[in-house]
Amino acid sequence: MARSLEKMIMDNYNDDPILYYKSNYKGVTRLALKRQKASLYELLRRRGLMEGVPIVNTPLIETINTDYKGNPILYYKSNYKGVTRGPLKKLNPGFYKILKELGLLSQIPTQKACYGDDSLKCYNEFFEGLPRNELQTKAPGLYQRMLSEGLIDHVPLAEKSEVERAKSPFGYDAFAYYTKYYHGLTRGQVKDKNPSLYNRLRKDNLLKKIPLLRKTKKKNSFLSRR
Repeated sequence: MARSLEKMIMDNYNDDPILYYKSNYKGVTRLALKRQKASLYELLRRRGLMEGVPIVNTPLIETINTDYKGNPILYYKSNYKGVTRGPLKKLNPGFYKILKELGLLSQIPTQKACYGDDSLKCYNEFFEGLPRNELQTKAPGLYQRMLSEGLIDHVPLAEKSEVERAKSPFGYDAFAYYTKYYHGLTRGQVKDKNPSLYNRLRKDNLLKKIPLLRKTKKKNSFLSRR
């Protein structure tokens, strides 16, 4: 009976890993999942199912009472699982203070485990698409690291409203602006001549429409044979 139950669990794990995740790790962020269950993380990543795993933790609406003082770690795991120390201190300073006074902060993860030697790889794997203002709040250590390494341009700014975009010097359609004033220029040339336009095109995912290299005209085949 025990073996059949174990087999059912493993079949569920392999056949529907996202269901397994929701049943056993619901709410756990990508980074926390990689730490806690690396094999499940890799399975979800290989099958293109990472959209079902949140990038950052969204804590439950708190109904705080004195119960968490009796078992603060259980309270942390129930409400803030995966949230690192810095963001936890901002989200619930009173609870953070209690953890500190009881000497329990060592059981709360820090941000440093993520980026190692490659902060950009960390951002792309665990926080891809998260705008700068949210990254600064959710992962301040990673934000400062990318800022100091000159990599912050890879992190998009917060999405502007349609009204704000329309008021932009590039209008609502940045590619139409490029076509009108910079047609034929490569990405590098646009970045040199108009960095603001380049960044806008990048944020709007329009750089793929801009050539990487300038096309050269083919020599006349008759002249080339001579």
